[in-house]
Amino acid sequence: QTIYTSILTKDTQTYSRVCGRTQYYYETIEINVENSSIYRFDSNSSIIIYGYIYENKFNPFNPTDNLVTRSNYSCGGYEFQFTAYLHSNITYILVITTFHSNIQGPFSLIIYGSNNITLNRTINHHDECIIGDRCNSYTKGIGLTLDDILRNEIQRNTTINNQSFLIKISIGLTIIIFVGGLINSILSLITFQNLELRKVGCGIYLLSSS
Repeated sequence: QTIYTSILTKDTQTYSRVCGRTQYYYETIEINVENSSIYRFDSNSSIIIYGYIYENKFNPFNPTDNLVTRSNYSCGGYEFQFTAYLHSNITYILVITTFHSNIQGPFSLIIYGSNNITLNRTINHHDECIIGDRCNSYTKGIGLTLDDILRNEIQRNTTINNQSFLIKISIGLTIIIFVGGLINSILSLITFQNLELRKVGCGIYLLSSS
């Protein structure tokens, strides 16, 4: 058996485990096995925790992608227990998070199976970012926002030329609207510098609004 111990703190990564504004602390653990076999995962904690296993990569913005298996909440206690068949030539990501949002605390994992198993804690570096956010969560507001339209489209550390077509179109339209509004304001100011035009009520209004 292999034992892994850690703790979820205020400095731990967070994500939206379920749809909504609430945040869940989580830890990602990279798993590699030398022998393809069935492994059993048991937990021990003073808080109710969940366990998820992903193949190759975990995307906090789409928690269902690459999902292999997950633990089920037991009404009888805080611990979970589940089994998974792991292949030796595949890297797996074990995600440990909580049942309730904004909960921190220690936990231990006991993994039964072949002794040739490697566990390494990893920090999830996000390849995708949400406009107007800190690359850690997705919040749903009222109406259609840029988050809804461009969610997961922006690629971090990537030039504009290598961004998706949707991002390029959005940037282009924003620039066109901004330049058009700026030109309109300048022309309005130039036009209504004429004293005769400003004597008319609409002329005064247009000058002040520009």
